[in-house]
Amino acid sequence: MDVDTEGNSASQVQAYLNEELKMIQSDLSEKERVDAKNTLEEFVYEMRDKLQEDGPLSRYITENDRSGICNQLNDLENWLYEDGEDCDRDTYVNKLQSLHQQTDPIKQRSQEYEQIPQAFEELGHAIQLARKSVDEFKNKSPKYDHLSEVEFINISEAADKAQKWMDEARGKFAHTMKTQDPPISFNDIRHEWQTLQSCVQSVINRPKPKPATPQPPKAEPQPEQKAPPQQQQQQQQQQHHQEHQNGDEMHHHAEAKPQPHQSKVRNIPIEREMTLSKIHFCSWSL
Repeated sequence: MDVDTEGNSASQVQAYLNEELKMIQSDLSEKERVDAKNTLEEFVYEMRDKLQEDGPLSRYITENDRSGICNQLNDLENWLYEDGEDCDRDTYVNKLQSLHQQTDPIKQRSQEYEQIPQAFEELGHAIQLARKSVDEFKNKSPKYDHLSEVEFINISEAADKAQKWMDEARGKFAHTMKTQDPPISFNDIRHEWQTLQSCVQSVINRPKPKPATPQPPKAEPQPEQKAPPQQQQQQQQQQHHQEHQNGDEMHHHAEAKPQPHQSKVRNIPIEREMTLSKIHFCSWSL
C-alpha cells in the first residue's frame, strides 16, 4: 500500500492508513458473506436433487420427511433471491447448519446401508480362511507342524463365535427398513473382522523356529602310525648313508684348509741351513 505522505502530518498519515485498513476489512467481510451465501445456495440445489422421488437418498427417508425437507429447500431458494439476498454472513451460516442437522443423518444412513453388505462378505471370507487353517492343521499340514493343537482350538472357537454374531446381525439387518438406522454399523462389523483376524494371523503367521546349528565334533588325537618294517629299514639306510656322506665332506674340508702355523715351523731349519752354508763358504775363501 503506497501512501503519499509528502506535506502531511503524522496524524494525517495515520488517518489515511486507518481508512485503508477499513476498506480492506470491508472487502474481506463482503467476500466471506458472498461465499457463505453461495455455499448455502449450492447445498439447497444438491440436496433437493438427491431427495427427489428417484434421487439416491429418497429410499432412506420416509415420504413425509422427504416432502417436508424438499418444501423447506424450495422456500430457502426463493428467500435467497428475495429477502435473503443481502443478509450478513452469520445468517447464511446458521441456515446451512440447520439443513445439515436434518440431512446429514440421511446421508450417513445411506452410506451404512451401502457399506454393510460388503463388510459382511469380508467377515464371512475371514471365517472361511480361519476354518480352512484348522482343517489343514488336522490334516497334518507341514506348514503348521510347529504349532499346537490348543492354538487351533482357539481359532476354531473364534470362527464359530464370529459366525454366530454375523448370522444374528445379518438377520436383524435384513428385517430393518432402510428409512431407519441399521441395527448394526459398518464399524461394528469391521471390529468383529479385526478381532478374528488378530486371533488367526497371530498363530498361522508365526515362523518356524530355526534349526539348531550342529556343533562340529572335537578332534581326537590320532595315535602315531609306525611305518612297516621294510619302510623302516629303508629309512635307516638312507639316514646312515646321509650321515656317512656328511662325515666325508667334513674330512675333505679339514684337509683342504691351509695351516699357517705348520709352514712357519718348517721355515726355521731351512734358514739355519742357509746360514751355515754361508759360513762354510767364507772359510774356504780364507
